[in-house]
Amino acid sequence: MTDERELLPIWVVYDHPADFPHCYVARKWLSLPQPRATADMLISANLDDIHEALEELGFTHLSPMPGDDPKIIETWV
Repeated sequence: MTDERELLPIWVVYDHPADFPHCYVARKWLSLPQPRATADMLISANLDDIHEALEELGFTHLSPMPGDDPKIIETWV
């Protein structure tokens, strides 16, 4: 079994997803060996607040990939 500390965390930022229609949401995913969502989330009505929190955690911004869900604004690794 893989220790969770060995997995690459990726934060995916969503623009007002269906389960939080009045907020931006950043959801933490673990990328390896199979991508899977965790219960960790950042929720805010202000996108700048999410950016600030992810920057403080030391993550780097990436633009969305072609084919990503239209609700995905960006990812942070």
